[in-house]
Amino acid sequence: VILLSLFGRYNMSMLETELSIYLLAAAAGMYILAGRFSSNRNIRLIIALSYACSGFMTDSGSFIPWMNAAAVLPYLIFFFIRLLEKPGLKQTIPFTFTTFLLLTAGYPSFLVYTAYLLAGVLIALFFRYRRQWSVIRPVLFQLLLFLLFSSLLWSPVILAWTDFFP
Repeated sequence: VILLSLFGRYNMSMLETELSIYLLAAAAGMYILAGRFSSNRNIRLIIALSYACSGFMTDSGSFIPWMNAAAVLPYLIFFFIRLLEKPGLKQTIPFTFTTFLLLTAGYPSFLVYTAYLLAGVLIALFFRYRRQWSVIRPVLFQLLLFLLFSSLLWSPVILAWTDFFP
């Protein structure tokens, strides 16, 4: 919204532009995520278009944070998978940033639901590799860095929310 406001007054045209950007970002994110599972460009394109044109995206136009969350989720899952496959700062920093976007620009409950889902995946993977600490240790270290970075990045948001907690 801030970037769009640089090009003119924020009005209904800008709102439609913003929603179109979210749809394009959602399609691009799902195209990238689908690339983790298929190298066929046609399949990736169909998955991306199906996601962007799904009922959730087209029906949620009046709930802008929901559309933003749906645009961020494919990227978040993509970076999470990369973090598990190749633990390192190259994956931890984008994963932290996308969770920050999901918290601040998306609807906060999407972050909570996603956290439950990803925690379940982590528990299953840790159970599967419980005897292979060489596999688990780097992931745990990056998750600790993620928690540290997130607490620093999210602190202004949480501080602002403390007025509403009571």
